[in-house]
Amino acid sequence: MTDEPHLITTDELGHRLGLGPTGIRAMIRCGELVRLRRGGHLWVPGRVSEASAPCDAATLHRLLVRATQPHLGASTVVSHTSAAVLHGLPVPVQRLGVVTVIRGASHGGRSPLLVASDANVPASDATEVDGVRVTTLQRTLVDLLRTQPLDWGVAAADVVLRRGVDAAGVAEALARARGTSGVRRARTAWELADPLSESVGESRSRALFHLEGIPAPTLQRQIRDATGRVVGTVDFAWDESNTVGEFDGAVKYGPLVPAGRTAADVVMAEKRREALIQAEDWWIVRWGWQDLSRPRDLAARIRHAFTVGRRLPRAA
Repeated sequence: MTDEPHLITTDELGHRLGLGPTGIRAMIRCGELVRLRRGGHLWVPGRVSEASAPCDAATLHRLLVRATQPHLGASTVVSHTSAAVLHGLPVPVQRLGVVTVIRGASHGGRSPLLVASDANVPASDATEVDGVRVTTLQRTLVDLLRTQPLDWGVAAADVVLRRGVDAAGVAEALARARGTSGVRRARTAWELADPLSESVGESRSRALFHLEGIPAPTLQRQIRDATGRVVGTVDFAWDESNTVGEFDGAVKYGPLVPAGRTAADVVMAEKRREALIQAEDWWIVRWGWQDLSRPRDLAARIRHAFTVGRRLPRAA
């Protein structure tokens, strides 16, 4: 058996390891098995505690889809959140506990691990990813835009645009969705999409700006000194208010400390970068993941930053 975490069925546990129900339950308790659904487990060799997750949430969901696939009818298509995970689109972790599919109108419904929509999927809207029949990227995106909160829809749309996917295909899928629930929100999310957005946090922030009436900023704005030298590139800039915004979910210099440098070196480099930006008379406002759950408070902070920024010499 491989030493890497992988999917294993209950039958395989019995045939290859000689495990019955009691032995399987013991391995689940010690953390070497993670139950995905009836008949399907994640095998984590040597894992004896919950001190660290065996896989990230998206990987676990892909395994859950694979464990569920044998129980699906031939005409069933994996869709919505599950299709998004297989296509590599961002979705809220809270939605990864169930597999989402589309199947015939007489077979829709919900179970603890499966949510089925009652619709028919045209052949042109279906494809295959890693051996799983799923809705196409364009169809998946439109389904997400219709059913996810606006901020997560914008995050998914930004990723699609960054990949250079044909926007006309998405527009056609939106047109075919006319009359379905959530299509107005879908159009708004697609209109807000921008390939310059570099992270989920930045994408969700822009949706928040839209909902809270904050003017649309310039993305990835280069800040230059008097000689024309670039002293920093910021996530958001509102030139008319001399204000820049930074989302701190992942700092500009990246999540890892470069070889040969210490964490303190990286922190000091970021402080110098910020000082150079401020020296050019820009007011800086920062926020992170928790702030996105308090949109009105964040919007008030940004508006206050506008007030302060307009007083700086650049405004004169």
